[in-house]
Amino acid sequence: MSSSLNAPKASLFVCSTVASLGGFLFGFDTGVIAGALPYIRQDDMFPDDDPVYSSWIQGTIVSSTLIGGALGSVVFGMAADMYGRHRILVLTDGIFVLGGILMCFAGSCLELILGRFIVGLAIGASAVIVPVFISEHAPAHVRGEFVTMNTVYVTVGQLAAYIVNVVCSYVKGTWRVMLGLSIIPACIQAVGLVYIKPAHEKTSTAKRAWKSVLERPVWDQVKVGVGLQMLQQLAGINTVMYFLPLILESAGIVSIQTSLKLSMIPAGCNFLGTLVGKRTIDHHGRRRVLLTSLFGVAVTLLGMSVAFTLSSRTSPLVDPAQGASTCPSSPTTCSACISSGCVFCMDVSSYTDGTCIRKDEMFNATALCASSLDKDRVTAFEHTCPTPFVYSASIFLLTCAYLLAFSPGLGPIPWIICSEIFRQDVRGFCMGIASFFNWMTNFIVCQVFLTSVVVFGANGTFFAIFLITCGGMWWVFSNVPETKGKDFEEIQALFTQDPE
Repeated sequence: MSSSLNAPKASLFVCSTVASLGGFLFGFDTGVIAGALPYIRQDDMFPDDDPVYSSWIQGTIVSSTLIGGALGSVVFGMAADMYGRHRILVLTDGIFVLGGILMCFAGSCLELILGRFIVGLAIGASAVIVPVFISEHAPAHVRGEFVTMNTVYVTVGQLAAYIVNVVCSYVKGTWRVMLGLSIIPACIQAVGLVYIKPAHEKTSTAKRAWKSVLERPVWDQVKVGVGLQMLQQLAGINTVMYFLPLILESAGIVSIQTSLKLSMIPAGCNFLGTLVGKRTIDHHGRRRVLLTSLFGVAVTLLGMSVAFTLSSRTSPLVDPAQGASTCPSSPTTCSACISSGCVFCMDVSSYTDGTCIRKDEMFNATALCASSLDKDRVTAFEHTCPTPFVYSASIFLLTCAYLLAFSPGLGPIPWIICSEIFRQDVRGFCMGIASFFNWMTNFIVCQVFLTSVVVFGANGTFFAIFLITCGGMWWVFSNVPETKGKDFEEIQALFTQDPE
């Protein structure tokens, strides 16, 4: 057997905890950038005279990690098959430290982007190697529980990132500390790995790995792994998380600190849901938990689509009595105002109609609105229209419900199944291919999402994700095998037996 069937549970817990620090780094580095970006903008890192170029730079800072993750997953996945998971995991820690130092001391946007890309390489490597590393150390009957520890630590890392964002938001210039803190857990993991004995691993070569992927049954396994990883992203996890600040803005909450504090609630739901998955996946089976998770995700997405439809019907008008409109296109509604690239100003305390003003790079939107409406409690809306509290609260609660449905199944199970189904000598490489499609689907969805919201509206966008999720349920039911309680040899037999 390739699993360490006689491994004591205490030592297995220590092994999984040390390895899962890679998951913590994954979650922390992907979450901390949301809180760091507003303060990077305040630190004169972006050009003020060209808003288009400034927006492109900000997008590149975020997406450089996604590109690095996609590349790192394939390169280091293959390297893990050639040189061993243990060695590559230690190397990954070194890459985390290098990227963290570069981000912490970045003197230009280019250095910051390079640091984010390097960290992305390490995140991509960690996402592939950690589940495989744990899977190969864990007995079959508790493999799901211990591999899920990596996902638990991802959510802990995200929650820690939000806490760090809030704490650091009270001190100017601390974005460097926020981005550089990943050095600490990387060093702890590197030290811990010294005391963990590597599992017995068959080595492979790049030529043999590519050849094996194109042959059955490995090709059938790759299709299942790629499908699961793409479904995880197509089900809208990152669109929901990225849209959260706009939901808060639509409720009149535009303070960075307040938004960061409220964002910890969905992050906490994500963490709690993952703990539920950790306790149920080995008991109820991968397929049952995954299908139940997909059903819950579909229901909440449909609810969000309905809530956005109802809220759009209450969009306030541009009322000349509230103040002179200076937007060149002379819009008559809030939606038209924002679509024109202008700012909608409104007194949210009374929820009356507002005015639409042209952006001025010399002043922030709140100051412009305050001078335009001559009121103390005016709020500026740059990305989404204000919504009555009942709809904003409903969408926020549905977001939390979505995460509670997503996190027990669709969050960890693609990684669990991918760590189980591939043949050992090409497991890292095949896992890297599946992870590559996860990263690239994430990148594409992020690029398309905001455009889709503008063209089809938030209600149409989330309804489309609902339809994709329903299609994903059918695909999982038809194509994904149950691997609960099976050792690696039994799982391989699932793909080699003749169909009846």
